[in-house]
Amino acid sequence: MVNVTKSNFLEQLRDLLLHLPTSSFVSIDEEMTGISLPGFRNSRPNKVELPSERYTKLLKEVPERYAILQVGVALFHKNPKYKDPAKGSDGGGGGSPSRARASSSAAEEEQRLLANGGDSDVMEHAFMHREGALNQDELEDLTEREEENEADRLNEEEPSQPEFTSRIYNFYIFPSAWSDRELTLNPSTIKFLMENNMDFNKVFEEGIPFTTVKNAEVLKERYFRKHNDEAKKNGDKTPTKKDKVTLTSTNDIAFVARVMANLREWIDSDDSNLQNVINGQEGTSLVLPPCNAFLRRCLYETIEAEYNGLLLERADLSPNAGPTARNQIR
Repeated sequence: MVNVTKSNFLEQLRDLLLHLPTSSFVSIDEEMTGISLPGFRNSRPNKVELPSERYTKLLKEVPERYAILQVGVALFHKNPKYKDPAKGSDGGGGGSPSRARASSSAAEEEQRLLANGGDSDVMEHAFMHREGALNQDELEDLTEREEENEADRLNEEEPSQPEFTSRIYNFYIFPSAWSDRELTLNPSTIKFLMENNMDFNKVFEEGIPFTTVKNAEVLKERYFRKHNDEAKKNGDKTPTKKDKVTLTSTNDIAFVARVMANLREWIDSDDSNLQNVINGQEGTSLVLPPCNAFLRRCLYETIEAEYNGLLLERADLSPNAGPTARNQIR
């Protein structure tokens, strides 16, 4: 199990997304600041009440009132080393090798007994003395060594393997500072979490921040507005989302098509380019051919529409950079 906080979130998220498609099934668990509404903790289900009515009355408000502190995600994969004991080692339902050897020895004993006319005394004498080859002491020593060898062989056999292997991710999460949601704690639930070694310091200090989709859109819009304002101050004609450019010149259309083809080839040529985007890492970039402000604006809009995870910026930010300065993508 690995504890996931805001410091290693991108790294562990990449690992989860890498192994998720091949998992046989997934298990999810949560730890919240409360699990029941006040006054309804020990209430039993009403037999007449429909599940939809009970959900609306008692359960719907629980996640709206309380916050999630931990999210556990377990990926289960089929173990290739697992051997089904019901099928046996030979795949034919024949049981263990030692049992097969015991059955074979019993059959040979029966055949030798029949060969001696069914006389058990004669057969026992022949077995114990190996037809005169061993005396009594030698036979006992040999039998003891065979038993020891069999015990050693059984100890050296590969231990039984589980049918599934698991990869467990324990995400610590905490609402972001700009969230307008209050944090409500249920004393009984908090007491239970403390008794089970919940690390609240890790939750509050290293919890992964999150917000609602609505707030995320507001923050995204605020970020782009700030980015555009800063870019304009630096002389970069970063386009806004309004008034999209429409190309009419054949040369301009061909230029944008070539640039986008090169961009797709750059992304497909090395998976690390895409992984860098996921991990938020820098160091890999694609320098675009120089162009005027009009074509640069068109490239901004086209790239953002197809690859919104990429960042397009001016490669040369020096004061002497002209309007046709090169752009780069990372």
